[in-house]
Amino acid sequence: SIPDFILDEKKVLLVLGESGSGKTTFLDILSGIDKEFNGQTLINNQNLQQLDQNYFAKTVFYLRQDAVILFDNVLDFMERFEIEERISSKLGINNLEITQPLEELSGGQIQRLYLSAALSSKKTLILLDEPTKGLNIDWLENLSNLIQQSSDSKKIVICTHDENFKSLLKVKCEKDLLTINMKKND
Repeated sequence: SIPDFILDEKKVLLVLGESGSGKTTFLDILSGIDKEFNGQTLINNQNLQQLDQNYFAKTVFYLRQDAVILFDNVLDFMERFEIEERISSKLGINNLEITQPLEELSGGQIQRLYLSAALSSKKTLILLDEPTKGLNIDWLENLSNLIQQSSDSKKIVICTHDENFKSLLKVKCEKDLLTINMKKND
């Protein structure tokens, strides 16, 4: 179940919980994918169930657990998402061969590409479902720094099991971090 919370002053929401506790469903609700739920969810003082798809398309970037490859190569991807240079550099995207087909990249490289798109996005609500999948500790450090920097201009909601990442976020985003724990309904 989802506990009550307010994200007004905080800019990063860390959602923890075991598998099956509803973390991904929670992101589906925030993204507007799932509008059939009990309770009330407000975004910018507007009832989420009354917002249209245009609102979500303009406002929300949702990186799901299993990113789908929709582009031919790194260049096509980077042009589509207008990746910022500082983010590209921090996540090692600028080291990739731009003509390389995406299906030839490792899982971690694809994850870093999509994370760079999410954090470069002009959208004001970024939803990240298990964003550390395929990343080693060095990339976790860079990602936590980028999340802290990006939280100045957007709200970021992160669902994760990753204890290392959770610890890094608690240090990097200390004053801007709200943590909630999801519990499985029995």
